[in-house]
Amino acid sequence: MSDDDVVLRSLVDIREPGMAYAVIWGELLLAFGLGLVVALLVAAALSLVLRERKAAGPDLDERLAALRNLPDGARALALARLAREMGYALPDETRMALYRPGGRVDADALEAALAAR
Repeated sequence: MSDDDVVLRSLVDIREPGMAYAVIWGELLLAFGLGLVVALLVAAALSLVLRERKAAGPDLDERLAALRNLPDGARALALARLAREMGYALPDETRMALYRPGGRVDADALEAALAAR
């Protein structure tokens, strides 16, 4: 028998230990978990960067000045829409007067309330 045959026969008996598979699975799970954490961090960063920004429009005083030329009924309705955009809750009697036929809304008082916010 040659030396090469002896070396080849001794290589056949070498096997990986049983613990190697457990270590491999642990490392795979760790890598998967780290990948998820990195993906969450990237998604959070992208959401901050790609957030839709509101365009700078006219300020409140300009919008109120533009509504002063409207007739009273249309002005009150436009002021109510502006209040909704601003998140200002109209008083109940004002809201109900907007829907009542012939209901009178004091547009000046509504404008003053919006300007005070």
